[in-house]
Order: sequence, then structure tokens, then C-alpha cells
Amino acid sequence: MEAELLSPVSACMLPGTEMWDMTSLYNGLTYRIFVHLPLKPAPPEGYPVLYTVDGNAYFASLNDAMRLQTRHPRGLPSGMIVSIGYPADGPFVSERRFRDLTVPDVQQGLRPDGSPWPVNGGADAFLDFIEQELMPLIGRRYNVDHSRAALFGHSLGGFFTLYTLIRRGGLFSTYIAGSPSLWWKGKVLFDMLPELEEKLRNGELACSLMIGIGSEEDGMLENARAFYERLVPFAGSGFSRLAYNEFQGEGHMSVLQPLFSPMLRFIFAPEGAKLCI
Repeated sequence: MEAELLSPVSACMLPGTEMWDMTSLYNGLTYRIFVHLPLKPAPPEGYPVLYTVDGNAYFASLNDAMRLQTRHPRGLPSGMIVSIGYPADGPFVSERRFRDLTVPDVQQGLRPDGSPWPVNGGADAFLDFIEQELMPLIGRRYNVDHSRAALFGHSLGGFFTLYTLIRRGGLFSTYIAGSPSLWWKGKVLFDMLPELEEKLRNGELACSLMIGIGSEEDGMLENARAFYERLVPFAGSGFSRLAYNEFQGEGHMSVLQPLFSPMLRFIFAPEGAKLCI
């Protein structure tokens, strides 16, 4: 004797979310946008909002974390999540990531496996899409407070997050760089650090930054530490909050889950708040 199905088998859906595809006028590429809709009413000024890249890979986990941690009256304050992904079923689309999340590097040579690198160097056009097309659309569709907008990216997305901080730091109030690929283009972001230091020193930029990485990320760990240490003198003056977290025993992909909860608190919760999460 076997139990009968009460309904046809179907794909699993994420409650409290929306999704659509849109094509950028800046680079002609199509993106899939994933949106987390908060459970609680918006504050008078609107919801703070987290933008992420690699939405196919990270959105579901972040959506679940927000739904669970905002349920309690003293839980995490509500916020929007807008994740930018691609019209694909897999977690990553390698060719698109290299194009969107990097600066040009024609001298990169071959990949470690001997294959050529994908077309790269479209970070500025991707940023134009975010700033000029996506953020205005989100502002029209939802009650958001873009003065409290955050950006998160991991790996190449972490590189992109730090590049955005350096070049367009006023676009977001909080930056979260997970396991940033600081090796790209001969560690070019270290060469660009004086530009960021000048802005921080002159009071041209005020924001928060968190860098998170796994303790088992050989090679990348040293780069992340060195980048953070260059910025420590600006903690409290330039950076209202500056944080660096090494997650013990975690590697390049396993670090994501332990990173998400402290990241969400860093973005959405008042500093020092006692939360029931």
C-alpha cells in the first residue's frame, strides 16, 4: 500500500519573493532580478536595502535568513534584498561573472588549467546598470531608503564590491566583501588604494565596510588581511564601522553560510542592538 500524492509534483517556490528579467541599455545584457519582500511594514523612511551580485547562488539562502531572523518582535529589523543574477538554472554563470565583476586585464594569460580567461572588464558598465537602471526601478516599485543601501559580493563579487567602494563609494552606505579576489590583474585594487585613502582622508566618503573570509582560503587570506590593515587607520574617521572576520575552518565556498548572519546584522541592525534571532 502506497500513499497517494494530493497534488501534481511542481517546482519549489520561495514565498515572499519576486523575480523578473531585464536587459540593460548600458551593455545589452540580460539580468535576472530576485527580490525579498519583508514581512514587517516599512519604517517611515522606507526599508534599507541590500543589493547582491550572484543572485542565482545566494538569494535563496539570504531570503531564508531574513525570513527567520525578522519574525520575532525583537528580531533583526526588516529590510529588502535585491539580488542580481542571470537567466540560468545553475548557481554561477562563469562567463558573465568575469565580464560583469572585473576590470579589464588583457595580460592575464591562461587560467591554471591552461584554458583562456573569459571576456572580462565590464565592471563599469555593470555599475552603470545598477546605478542608472536597477536602483531607480527598485525605488519606483518599492518603499526603500537608498540612503541605507548596501552591496555584497563574494569572490569576484568581493573584488567588484571593493572596486565599487573605491570608484563610486557614495553609491552605497555599507559594503560587504566576502573572500575578495584581490589577485585579479596583479592585485590592481592595492594599486588603487591610494585613491580610496585620499577620499577617506579628505572626508569625501563616509560608509561602513566588512570583509569576511575563511581561515582555510590559502593565498586569498593574506591578501584580505593586507587590504583590511591598510584601511584600519580610517576606522571611525571615514569608515563609521570597519570590520574584518576570519571564519575558522571555512573554505572559499563554505564560508558563505557563517558569513550571512553577521553580515545581515552589520547591514540592518543598529550597532550594539540586543536582538532575539
